[in-house]
Amino acid sequence: MTMNPSRNIRLVIVGLGGIAVDQYLPQIAQMSGVEIVAVCDVRADWAAIQASRFGVHHVFTDVDKLISFAQAEHVDALVDLASIPAHFSVKDRKSTRLNSSHANISYAVFC
Repeated sequence: MTMNPSRNIRLVIVGLGGIAVDQYLPQIAQMSGVEIVAVCDVRADWAAIQASRFGVHHVFTDVDKLISFAQAEHVDALVDLASIPAHFSVKDRKSTRLNSSHANISYAVFC
């Protein structure tokens, strides 16, 4: 990934479970030069609450729609914080959708 030092690293986050919102997101939100552009979780109300908590303006419940958004918005990385069984679904969708469109979006899994 080629980075432009004059702009933030733009992330989208998948999965807003307890560890994600209590550990990862607070740390990511405080990082200099990093912007959380969108979040995605199957629980719409919970996702909206967490997005508001971390100053994120875009909320999704559908990974495919999040990936389309990430491509259109030139996001740098998709960070998968979803539960372990969900990783396989997200990774398969990401690999198929992003690789087929030649988008330059990195994929990271934390568990």
